[in-house]
Amino acid sequence: MHVLGATEFLVTLAISVATTFLISRVLFFMMRRQAIGIRKVAIVNGVSFAVSYILIVIWCSTAGTIYWFAGHVAFAPQFFLFVYDVLHWTEEDSEDDRYPEIDS
Repeated sequence: MHVLGATEFLVTLAISVATTFLISRVLFFMMRRQAIGIRKVAIVNGVSFAVSYILIVIWCSTAGTIYWFAGHVAFAPQFFLFVYDVLHWTEEDSEDDRYPEIDS
């Protein structure tokens, strides 16, 4: 039998959507001053996926068994969020306009 039943899958999917969104937005906020270009999107979404995966595994595991495969539920929401971030990324997002250079 699969680790997640039908009802558990929907609850886990809802939790996964919430965690991936919140974690990625917090990481974007923390990295707002980093001018590393499109790599910021990849880094933020990769870290967000890893943290969400671990949280879902912890959520679905029991005292005696760790269900590593349960974390795959976090992939779909993170993938769609990654595609959204890539499509909405602009060259201006990588420039740091808040701190202009001072000409001497």
